[in-house]
Amino acid sequence: MSIIPKKIREFLVKIRFLIPFLILKFISIFELITLKILKPPIGTANWLVLKELEYGGYVTNIPRNIVSNKNSRTKEQILWGGMKGGDRMSRLHHGCAKIYTKYLQPFVQRQKSVVLVEIGVLRGTRVAIWSELFPSGRIIGLDIDLNHIKQNMDNLKWIILKRKELLQTIT
Repeated sequence: MSIIPKKIREFLVKIRFLIPFLILKFISIFELITLKILKPPIGTANWLVLKELEYGGYVTNIPRNIVSNKNSRTKEQILWGGMKGGDRMSRLHHGCAKIYTKYLQPFVQRQKSVVLVEIGVLRGTRVAIWSELFPSGRIIGLDIDLNHIKQNMDNLKWIILKRKELLQTIT
């Protein structure tokens, strides 16, 4: 039996996860402002980080609404913590922007149409990035639950207009 009352324990658990999240949000805002000032060239690692932040950035505790019947985790494991996303490009998280740049740069330089499939889109951040990076490409996003992309539509909807403008200038 714990001496700390249940409500206080619950509050401490919430704050334990909230403080690092708030620190990351603050650093992400600083990174966003810095990159907007620098205006990195399209397709570079810094451009990818900037676009990820513009299209919604790091998100966490996204509830799992639909789960594959092939998932071997227990219901408790599935409910705990939720999903996270928008955390691939920046060095604050996975730091994948340099790797993406290395492999995508030849396609960007050729300016040829590509077909790119993103599996597990969550809120659609990278689908929006790829759509801007490859304006004449065919970008396909797949996910078991597309409700989360609808919740992020405010960050994504202008890409549709921008993509149409880019296509008009290309053709």
